[in-house]
Amino acid sequence: MKCRLLRDELITNPELKGWEDLRALVDQFHAGEITAAEFDAKRQVTAPAGTVIEHKDAWLLVAMGRAEPVDQACAERANRVMPGSASLDVKIVAAAEASDQLELAQMTGNPQFDASPGQIEALKADREKKLAIAP
Repeated sequence: MKCRLLRDELITNPELKGWEDLRALVDQFHAGEITAAEFDAKRQVTAPAGTVIEHKDAWLLVAMGRAEPVDQACAERANRVMPGSASLDVKIVAAAEASDQLELAQMTGNPQFDASPGQIEALKADREKKLAIAP
């Protein structure tokens, strides 16, 4: 199953292939070879919005509103756990818009901030510009 992330997400570093790799990283931290910040940086990475994830449980991200389905199997599986859902796409878009509204409210410091569609688009453009220059 495949899904596409709707926003930047912290994910487990794909370079960690299993429990053995994670255990080695924990051992390095406990031995004082790496700092807590280095441990976190090696354990998790940021997957930018639009990243396609292929995994047997990708449908869970769709069901939580954090991704959109890329293939039919993912869409069908996510719809099964959301019975009575008129349209999965509508719920995903609503969740993404609510997230953008919350981010704008946090940026302005005004919990009642009601963004116009233009302000939301400006936020998205700014986010994409920041992602483009990130290493």
